[in-house]
Amino acid sequence: MEGGTAMKAKLVTIAEIAAALQVTDRAARDRAVNAGWLYTEKSVRGGRQRLYSISDLPRDVRTALSRHQIAAVQAELTAKGVLKDKAPAPAPAPAALVAAEKISATPKAEQRRDGRLELYHAYVDYRLAAGASDRQAMPSFATLWVHAASAIKAGQPLPAALPEAISKQPRWVFEAQPRLSVATLRRIAEAVKKGEIGALAGRYGGRADTGIIDRAYDGRAVEIVLALLSKSDHLSAYEVRRQLRGNLGEDAVMPDGQVVPWPSVRRFQAWIAEAKVKFADVLMALKNPDGWRSRYEFAFGEQPVGEGLNDRWQIDASPADAL
Repeated sequence: MEGGTAMKAKLVTIAEIAAALQVTDRAARDRAVNAGWLYTEKSVRGGRQRLYSISDLPRDVRTALSRHQIAAVQAELTAKGVLKDKAPAPAPAPAALVAAEKISATPKAEQRRDGRLELYHAYVDYRLAAGASDRQAMPSFATLWVHAASAIKAGQPLPAALPEAISKQPRWVFEAQPRLSVATLRRIAEAVKKGEIGALAGRYGGRADTGIIDRAYDGRAVEIVLALLSKSDHLSAYEVRRQLRGNLGEDAVMPDGQVVPWPSVRRFQAWIAEAKVKFADVLMALKNPDGWRSRYEFAFGEQPVGEGLNDRWQIDASPADAL
C-alpha cells in the first residue's frame, strides 16, 4: 500500500469521510461517484446506505481519516495533561533508568511466571481479608504493592501498616513484578482464572516482541505514539515508552488477549524511526493541515467547512507492518 495510514480495514460512510476531509457531504459524495469508489450497501431506515472500505479509498482520504482519529487522541491526551499546546523540549532519559528498563526486559521467564502467580495469591488473600470486591480491592492492592516494591528496591524496611498478604512476600516476588497497575493486576487474575499460567511469563528477548507496538490494544498504542510525535519530533524513545505504559498499562495486551511486556527502549527507537517514514502523510496532516491539504485540494471544488470529530478509528496492525 502506498504511504502509511493509521487505519485498520473498516467500512465508513460518506458523512464520516466528509467530516475527515472537512468538506460537505455533497462534495464527498460527488467525488465518490465521479471517481467510481467501490462500495457495499446496507439497509437503513428510509432506504439503503453506501459503505466504503477504507482499504479501497484513495491515499489522501485514508490519511485524512487517520488524521481525524489521531486529532481526537491528541485532544484526549491534552485533557489529561500529557500533551500541551506547545510541548516543552523533553528531558533526556536518565541513563540509569534506561539501563534498568533493558535489564528488566530480560529476566527469566520462570521467575516472571512464578512471581506473578504468587502476586495473584497475595491479592486473593488481601481481598478476602478486606471483605471487598475486586473493584474495591484492586486499586488499593496495586498501590500498596508498588510502595512495598519501591521500599525493597531502595533497601528500606517495609511500612509497618502494610497488610500481611503483601508484607509476607519474599523479595524475589517483588523483583518479578515491581510495577503494578490495576489493569495489569486484572489481566494476571484473568490469566490465572482461565488456567493460562504459562501466559504469565510473557514473551521477552529475540524477535519475540515483533509487532507489539503495532498491534497492542488493537492499535491504540500507535494512535498515542503518532499523537505524541505530531506535537514533538524530539521525544525520546524512553519518553514514548513511558507514556504508553502510563496511558495503557505496564504491559501490552495483544488482539488475542495475550499479555506481553513492552519492547525495549532500543526497539522503540527503531520503530519510531520507521514510523516517521511510514506515517509521514498522517504526521504532515497533523502538524501542517493546510500544507497537507494543498497537496490534494484539486480533488474538491469547495472550501473546507468545519465538522465535529467522529468515532474512533482502529490502527492498521498487520504483521507485515510490524516492528
